[in-house]
Amino acid sequence: MNENEKLAKVKKSCNIAHQVSKVLMTILIVASLITLGVGIYMLCNQDRVNSAIANQLQENPGATITVDETRFGDGLICFTLDVNDELEQGMYAIALGKVCIFAFVMCLVFAIIFANIVSIFKTIKISETPFCEAVLKKLKATFIKLFVICVLVFGVTEAIMLGMFLWCVYCILDYGFALQQEVDETL
Repeated sequence: MNENEKLAKVKKSCNIAHQVSKVLMTILIVASLITLGVGIYMLCNQDRVNSAIANQLQENPGATITVDETRFGDGLICFTLDVNDELEQGMYAIALGKVCIFAFVMCLVFAIIFANIVSIFKTIKISETPFCEAVLKKLKATFIKLFVICVLVFGVTEAIMLGMFLWCVYCILDYGFALQQEVDETL
């Protein structure tokens, strides 16, 4: 297989990854907007929601609503969501609104991550080669953002592991960039 065929395969793979990442990012954006909208609806229409749920619970004896304590992140930022007190007090709308806002934040964080990934693959797609300065700059910026998000959300240990992996990937691509420059200068 010659170099042009290999480059075409890399570009095809990056194009597929770009499309998949775009779809996932779009799904996450839509999910974040839906959860935000439902959360706001719940919080703005508490009386209506609370009475509707209370009526349903009265009509179905033995039915209960429970939400397991949910935790997002073990890093510097940690969200813990426990709405069982609100549920026990009949404040269903507040409990469900909090759950929706919590889901909104999680979807938004992952949508931001995928937006950065989409940006990398788009840059690779429009570049002549994946080993160019524009791709390396985009990678470095994205890797720094991912590292910071990982420290904040998942913890230092996970961030160090991710950072080492991303640094290795960056070094490999930087080496490819150096080789590409040598080839370009030779020609």
